[in-house]
Amino acid sequence: MSNGVQPNQALEAYQLEYQLASSRYENIYKAIWQIFSYLSAVTGALLTFGGDHFQQNLLWVLVSLPLLFWFFSTFRPMNRYGDLCLSRLVEIEAGLNRLSGSDLKHYTDFKEKASKGPRVRHAVKTLFAFLMILFVVNGYKTARAWCHDEPLIRPKSSETKPISLTVDELRKLIQQSPQTGQITQEVKPPDAKPAKSN
Repeated sequence: MSNGVQPNQALEAYQLEYQLASSRYENIYKAIWQIFSYLSAVTGALLTFGGDHFQQNLLWVLVSLPLLFWFFSTFRPMNRYGDLCLSRLVEIEAGLNRLSGSDLKHYTDFKEKASKGPRVRHAVKTLFAFLMILFVVNGYKTARAWCHDEPLIRPKSSETKPISLTVDELRKLIQQSPQTGQITQEVKPPDAKPAKSN
């Protein structure tokens, strides 16, 4: 072995690196999907509660932003890092097999099978393309609405609105208000002091 490294030392180094790299590879994708679930929750909250507060095109822009942010800031760089980690795991398996005479092919087989069939990244890229179109189209419509002085934020719908009733409707409500078994009493004004006569 070159550089004075004994085969046993090289085998131990490969084994340690293999353990660390495999746990790193797993953690990369756990982190990717955990962040995705958080940002999906933000998107869901915007869809659920934002409809009453934002103009429709602005709402779709805001809804697509968290997932576009996830794609650019998390998925692309971490997926690239995951691919590098997978390539290194394949190299380590080859080194372990050469030094120990074993037949480790867990990550080697995974990489070969993954390269032949559809992968998660293809579904993510399709979703990203749809979100980009949604963002661009609604961003353009939002900008156009803003230029035409259309309100982008709606006033709160929970504001109190005046109730208008006719006299007949008010009488019906008053007559229906006593529950069964209660005696309807005529409402009398408070006792007024009689006016003094001169």
